[in-house]
Formats: sequence, structure tokens, C-alpha cells
Amino acid sequence: MNVTTLAQEIIHGRRLGRQDDLSFFLTCDLDELCRGADAIRAALVGDKVDLCSIINGRSGRCPEDCKYCAQSAHHHTNCEVYDFLPEEKIVELQQAKQDLAETVTGSADGAILSMKPEELLQLLQEE
Repeated sequence: MNVTTLAQEIIHGRRLGRQDDLSFFLTCDLDELCRGADAIRAALVGDKVDLCSIINGRSGRCPEDCKYCAQSAHHHTNCEVYDFLPEEKIVELQQAKQDLAETVTGSADGAILSMKPEELLQLLQEE
């Protein structure tokens, strides 16, 4: 198996599973691996990136025990702790997200924005 062949198979619908021997990834050429990954990205995703933003409506003291999250009350972190934001603040933040969506995509379709990398870079430079 080689990376280029595998990349083409994935583009044409193959899905890898636990039964597949992927040990060749440990010794394959890194440039070839990067080219294969880029070919898969270009064929299956294209040149756009989706962004999703969330509102931190409450900080700290979360009852869940997600091992990776600084918001959990189960972990001792230095994150700011506050109760739920007032409804007015949440509405204000949501409106700001929709305004940004309209600026970038021309529509207020929620918090997810689709844009090309150069559009994202331009937006970030304007901030």
C-alpha cells in the first residue's frame, strides 16, 4: 500500500477501519503523506472552512466532569467563575454573531460561517 493510492481510494469512497493495516504510515514519506492528505481535503471539503462560535453563558462550576475542560467544577483551574449571563447579554452576543455572519456570508444563517481561507485572513486582519 502507498499513500497516493490510499488517498485516491478514500476520495472514491473507501473508509478505513480497525482491520486495516496502517503501519506503513509510520515509515512513509512525510511529503507524500501531506500531498495525500491535501488531495483528500481538496476533493472532499474544498477550500472553505466552517467556523462555529459559542457563547460562554456561564463560566466555571459546570457539573460535568469532562477531563479536558477548565470549566468543570471537578477541576481546580484559574478560570473566571460567574453564573449565567443575563438574558439581555446573551441576546446581544447572539446578535453580534449574526451581524458577523451577514458581513462575511451575506446571510444570517446562525453561528456557522463558511469562508475561503483568504476571506478568513482578511476578516482577521480587519479586527
